Amino acid sequence: MDTVAADKDLIHRLKALMRIFAAIAVISGLVALFDRIDHAGWIPHSGKANVKFPNRAWEVGEYVMCSAIELSNHETHLDCTDDASDSGTVREMDVTLRGQISAARPIFIKCQRTTESISCHLP
Repeated sequence: MDTVAADKDLIHRLKALMRIFAAIAVISGLVALFDRIDHAGWIPHSGKANVKFPNRAWEVGEYVMCSAIELSNHETHLDCTDDASDSGTVREMDVTLRGQISAARPIFIKCQRTTESISCHLP
């Protein structure tokens, strides 16, 4: 009789262990899915950013290509000038970014100017 009870106890423990592993697998899968969705630009990130405007007029509603990089102090910098030698004007603005910006290398994104903010997404 002891072996039957011990077998049932072992089966119960193995089922509990399998549930824990399944939960860990599901959570890991959801985290990976969220990361992929974020990299694809489906999740917006809003905040202040330093935006380097082009010397020419950037009209409200107009799209321009910008390079975006995250600085060491976790600030985002958008360079929307036409070339690197363009001095441009730097303004702090509200920016909505779709996609992830890293400090490793700049990425090129398409940005639209509105009257009060900038909205950017991966091209």
